[in-house]
Amino acid sequence: MEKRNFRWVKGLHEVRRGTLYSFKDESHSFKPDLFNTPDHLSTQGHKDSFLFCLSRINSPMISALIHFYKERGLNFHSPYRAPFGGINCSEDCTAEELNFLLCCVNKTAICEKIKYVTITARPSCYNQALHEVTDKIYLQAGFIHFLNQRNFHIEVRQLPFSDIICKQESRRLNKCKREGFEVAQVMNPVMSTIYLFLENSFKQKQYPLSISGSQLDTLFNRFPDKFLVFAVHSESRLIAVSIAVRVNERVLYNFLMADLHSYRSFSPGVLLYEGIYTYCQKEEIIILDQGISVDHNGLEKPELIRFKKNLGGQESLKITYKKYL
Repeated sequence: MEKRNFRWVKGLHEVRRGTLYSFKDESHSFKPDLFNTPDHLSTQGHKDSFLFCLSRINSPMISALIHFYKERGLNFHSPYRAPFGGINCSEDCTAEELNFLLCCVNKTAICEKIKYVTITARPSCYNQALHEVTDKIYLQAGFIHFLNQRNFHIEVRQLPFSDIICKQESRRLNKCKREGFEVAQVMNPVMSTIYLFLENSFKQKQYPLSISGSQLDTLFNRFPDKFLVFAVHSESRLIAVSIAVRVNERVLYNFLMADLHSYRSFSPGVLLYEGIYTYCQKEEIIILDQGISVDHNGLEKPELIRFKKNLGGQESLKITYKKYL
């Protein structure tokens, strides 16, 4: 890991590079997404990780940042093990400032003889206006759209969940309720039980889980107020579960979801989504991020896409950028 910082100055702006905790005592002019905080980055399991931070000379606060890890000393990637990385910044950051930030990344990559830089940005639905700005910045800096993926999200409004879903899913929702199924947030979850349920469900579908039990334990222990469990029970039996992540004040990300195969005809996932949607309403969360819909080979899953759309899911764009040096 880098033991020293690097600093560049241009006009009234400066960019510094440092280790994950080099800037831990400095304030920000914005609240970074969870996946871009040093505490979360430190759980991603890569030792050679670092940050570039942009600030204004006349202000002590960080106004933009981007993190990377170095792969085998040859490539820069953002992120290592998270849904996204990329530029995280204040809404008042100018194109000039963000260009300067990426220019410093580029200078560093060239100096260290890096072959390419890869950045997976957050979905456009998180902030459409800011997405359009950063997309132009990446392209101007010489990046290409290496991978465009369809992401889905639900806009959380005052309307009840039953009003935003299609009639077919509404019937399934009512069926779950007639059966007496109940959905609730699980307080103080036993993670070994939750993980075993997820693991068995994924095995039945012949899909690998993207996270280990120990990694999940670490995340829940480190971020008990950010990683949440929602579950559907039939009396005392667990029949569906979801792990959601509070990415920022505006967004809840539905990270992992599974149900019991023997109850699939009831579609308890619909009731599960209602519980999560209701939680978002209470917490004034405006975006329920449903994520991308691909299998372990990166191929889209049409049935999952249809399910998300039936629940009111809207399409947005998640871009992975790449620059060859």
